[in-house]
Amino acid sequence: MSSSTVSRLNQKIYRHIEAWRNREIRGEFPYVYLGVVLKRSWAGEVRKISVLVDIGVGTDGFRQILGAAEGQKEDLEGWRGFLRHLKDRGLKGVRLIISDACRGLVVAARLRHIASTKCGKRRYLVMDTLLNPAKQEAAPKQSRSEPPGL
Repeated sequence: MSSSTVSRLNQKIYRHIEAWRNREIRGEFPYVYLGVVLKRSWAGEVRKISVLVDIGVGTDGFRQILGAAEGQKEDLEGWRGFLRHLKDRGLKGVRLIISDACRGLVVAARLRHIASTKCGKRRYLVMDTLLNPAKQEAAPKQSRSEPPGL
């Protein structure tokens, strides 16, 4: 495959990914899982990259990936920008944020008014509960939609 063909295909794929990332968030998501996935390779390059991820549980009980942003740091500015983008796209109705309680995330969530200002450290759960639903009493239903190309 020629390099121009690869480049053209990448442009098509990234257009779809960007459209998915910027789509409107409809409905309320009372439970939001926020975390970071660390990748060792991205776009054919071998290097460490972090991907901020938001998985929401809607009022219908279904999980949905609401957002993902690669290359962001897990600090106040990274989380603030990510949460601002989610809120601008329509994220609302958040009652509980479930995460590893990263200090930057906790402060950013309060600054962006994503969840109740009464969400103290004891209300932030470990992200591992998302990865091990067998330990949960009532695990959310499976996602109905997945992002294109991810």
